[in-house]
Amino acid sequence: MCVYQPGVDVVSELLKNRGIAPEDKAEFLAPAPLAKYIKELSADFRKALVQAKDLILKAIAKDVPIVIHGDYDADGICATAILYQTLTQTLGYTKTMYFLPNRFDQGYGLSKDSVDTIWHTIQKTYGTKSGLIIPGLIITVDCGITAEPEVIHQLKALGLDIIITDHHQKKSQQPKADVLVWTDQMVGSGVALALSLVLGLRDERLVSLAGLATITDLGLLKGFNRALVRKALEILNTNPPLGIKKLLEVSGRTGGEITTYDAGYVIGPRLNASGRLESAYASLFLLLDEDPQKVTEFAQKLHVVNIERQDMTQKLYSLAQTLLTEQKSLENKIVICSHKDFHEGVIGLVRCSYQ
Repeated sequence: MCVYQPGVDVVSELLKNRGIAPEDKAEFLAPAPLAKYIKELSADFRKALVQAKDLILKAIAKDVPIVIHGDYDADGICATAILYQTLTQTLGYTKTMYFLPNRFDQGYGLSKDSVDTIWHTIQKTYGTKSGLIIPGLIITVDCGITAEPEVIHQLKALGLDIIITDHHQKKSQQPKADVLVWTDQMVGSGVALALSLVLGLRDERLVSLAGLATITDLGLLKGFNRALVRKALEILNTNPPLGIKKLLEVSGRTGGEITTYDAGYVIGPRLNASGRLESAYASLFLLLDEDPQKVTEFAQKLHVVNIERQDMTQKLYSLAQTLLTEQKSLENKIVICSHKDFHEGVIGLVRCSYQ
């Protein structure tokens, strides 16, 4: 039971519990503009952003295809949408493509299968009858930092330049990309947004996607991330992207203020659902398409898939409970159970239920 103590500054106590120092109180409660926080990031990160910008502009000048390689979760999908819209709308570059790996085919991250698919798509789309090999530029978002050396070698052998943007934990040996834009201070969509801002991003609605992803990917809400989420919520309540608006409508969340609850428990799970059970492209199309009817259809599809995901998660949780009770001893520090019906796309959610 909480008991109010007269004379106690409740806000200060809450901030103290969150690890916010007294001298940081004012900025935490009223974050500065995003540009300020980007300037305060490491010199290496800011240098990499400029290098990535230069390589992108060089590819555009050469008129070669640019492919954005994303991921199948909400962060990777939002990051793909942010950078794709920046390249096609802000820079007006029409030879921009996107690729989302399938969890059940290519698996996570930049892989040999992903590279093969991307390269063949480039050749099919832009190749000539003469058989001339078309070079290109691949930009990863929310993945790539764990790419194996042979995958990078494969890219270079095919005449493809590579920019890796990521936030995941590094390996001891980092991939030898042409440019590596990495930080663990923001989520993948935050990195994509930072690059987009350097490229001259004009559509503020894309900021809201990065804020959504920061919430769904459990980014630490300090500094840049807190300023980003604050700005994102402002945009979501005044000028939300069409896809997010429709997704809230089909979910029954109409009217009232859009909060972090909506981001984390309404929007996020539905964006994630398609990639958990099938292809993640429906979520990406929701964010990219501007036809209200099509966007509504994508939103309805994601809502239905999410219900299916919820049902499957509950069934597998019950199955796991049964398997665990059959263990001879539940006093073991590590308990392992397996079953042929465990689904790759939702087993992580089941595991999290035991935390």
